[in-house]
Order: sequence, then structure tokens, then C-alpha cells
Amino acid sequence: MLVLMFLLSRKITASPTTEAEVLVKWKNSLLYTPFLNSWSLSNIHNLCSTWDAVVCDKTTNTTVSEIYLSGFDLSGTLHGFDFASLPNLTHLDLNDNSFYGSIPPQIGSLSKLIFLDFGSNNFTGTVPYEIGHLRELEYLSFNNNSFNGAIPHQVISLPKVWYLDFGGNYFASPPHWSDYSCMPSLTYLDLSFNSFTPEFPSFIMKCHNLTFLDLSFNYFNGTIPESLYTNLVKLQFLNLSYCEMEGPLSSNLSKLSNLKELRMGNNNFSGVLPPNLCSGMMLSILAVNNNSFSGIFPNSLRNCLTLTTIRLDGNHFSGNITEALGVYPSLAY
Repeated sequence: MLVLMFLLSRKITASPTTEAEVLVKWKNSLLYTPFLNSWSLSNIHNLCSTWDAVVCDKTTNTTVSEIYLSGFDLSGTLHGFDFASLPNLTHLDLNDNSFYGSIPPQIGSLSKLIFLDFGSNNFTGTVPYEIGHLRELEYLSFNNNSFNGAIPHQVISLPKVWYLDFGGNYFASPPHWSDYSCMPSLTYLDLSFNSFTPEFPSFIMKCHNLTFLDLSFNYFNGTIPESLYTNLVKLQFLNLSYCEMEGPLSSNLSKLSNLKELRMGNNNFSGVLPPNLCSGMMLSILAVNNNSFSGIFPNSLRNCLTLTTIRLDGNHFSGNITEALGVYPSLAY
């Protein structure tokens, strides 16, 4: 029993040293680390007090819980990062660096991770399905990289994620969107600047708590599903610009009563604007420019009392826009 207690005690006191060694080993595997001089074996016992970008658990102050390396001008890969040796990590921020290569599947061992941001790097390959093991995750951003393939359905079902940004990559549609559920806590979803085509992602209609949705710069080549208007009534921001979408706009658009910003420019939408446009809505920005809308500028535009910006150019409207809009002291168009 005394031997066992000694070994357990030794393991606990050695964990900060072990974590420091792991981080130094990863640092030494990188190509460029101009701002990590404090990560040194000569400074190994001061991990929790003097190491830049490292925060230790506030309760024990003996184990790494947060790593913030955003904008540290780092270059290299994650293949020398021993994820399993940092079991108490809750925040990992590598945003705005020059990391490249794929994400090792071992990242799935970070079972306590809450915040994960690998945005604005040069990562490639597919997203490992092991990300779906991170059941405590709340914030997930891989934006502005070069990921490809389909987003694993395991990732889209994480129960606590409220913020998901996979914009600015080369993600493609999976064989079947029906295999995907939706994160019940999700309020922010950005899938813009990808290669989704041609089916509109049906799982999004299950994301009833969304307030922000950006699907711009994809290739959906179809109409807006009617269920979007009825299922996503909490939306405040909707961007479907440059999606090669077509067809008329439904009068159910007015059901998005919380919408403040609507961007649908540079598509192939046609027909007339819904006569109840802006009815009961609080729109500040309306952009439907560069489509194939036609008809007289509708008097329903007078219902858009909260507008600050409107874009109707590049369509086939007729009539006098000033008369249709009425008086808007702060409106730009």
C-alpha cells in the first residue's frame, strides 16, 4: 500500500513536468517559433507561471488547461503534438498561423475540450471523424484552410457546440445529407466558400436555434426549401449570396420575423418580390442584387422601416424606386 501511494504521489507531482516536456517536444518539431522562447526545458518548472500562451487549471495550478497561440506566426504540423498527454486541456487556439498538413485522429482524446480554433491556417486533408468524440466541445472553427471531402456526420452531431465555422475550405456534399442530424445547441453556422452541390443541406432545417447562417459561395443550384422559413424562425442573419440558386421567393419569407440581415445577391432568383416583404420584420440590410427579379418596385418596400442598406440593382425592376421606398433618412441604396 505504501508503495502504491508513493507511485500515485509521484505521478501527480510529475504531471506538470511531463506536460512541459510534451509541449517543448512539439515546439522543437515546428519550423518556426519566434514567440515561444519561454517554452524551454530550462524553464520547465515554471510552466504554469511564466510560459507564454499557457494557462493552467485554476484549482490545482499543476496541469495545462488552456493554450492560446493565435497569431503567434507559427509554422509546422500537429503530428508531433501528443494530445493524449494533455488530458485536461479545455481550450486550444491555433488561429491565424501557418500550420499545415492533416489533423491527427488522436485529437479525439481531448475529452474535456470546450474550445477548438484551427482557423486561418493551411491545414489540408479531411476532418477526422474522431472530432466527434469531443462531447464537451462548444466552439469549433476550421475556417479558411484547405480541408476537403465531406464533413463527418459525427462532427455535426456534437451536443454542446453553439458555434461552428467551416467556411473558406473545399468541403463537398456527402452522399446523403439524410445521415446528418444537427447540434441541438447550434446558433452560429458558417459553411460559406466551399464546394457543396447541388442539394441544399437538409440537416440545417433541424437546427431550430440558429440565429446566424452563412451558406454563400456554394453551388446549390435549386430553390430555397420552404422548411427554412418555418423551421429557422430565430434567424437574424441569412446569407445565400453566390449560390446559383433560382426560383421565386416565397411569401413565407416574412415568417423570419427576427431577421436583421438578408443577403441573396448574385443568384438566379426570379419573379416578383413577395408582397408582404418586411411585414413584421426588423431588416436593416436587404441585398437581392444581380438576380432576375422583375415587375414594378413593390410598395411593400415601405414596410421595411428599419432598413439602412438596400441592394436591388442588377435585376429587371421597373418604376420609380424612390416612390416605392418612400422616405428613408438613413437608407443607402
